[in-house]
Amino acid sequence: MRAELLRQLDRDREALAWYASRVDLFVNEVIYLAPAHLRQGEIYERFGNPKMAIQHYSRFVELWKDCDPELRPMLLDVQRRIARLRQ
Repeated sequence: MRAELLRQLDRDREALAWYASRVDLFVNEVIYLAPAHLRQGEIYERFGNPKMAIQHYSRFVELWKDCDPELRPMLLDVQRRIARLRQ
């Protein structure tokens, strides 16, 4: 939650540190791993760092490849972002 609040306050560098925290180490927080990669990708894209954005977006796609149908539009959007950044 702290990372999301920092992002909303345009404090992206601080938000990145929180998003990058190892939520995958805690079973009850693993649900935040994919969204954390998505947000990191968005921040790196805003920073003009396509390599890091693609890295995080790709991890998001891998984690959500079997997502529920109602979440598929978000997955497709991120796949389009990756394609655009690779051009």
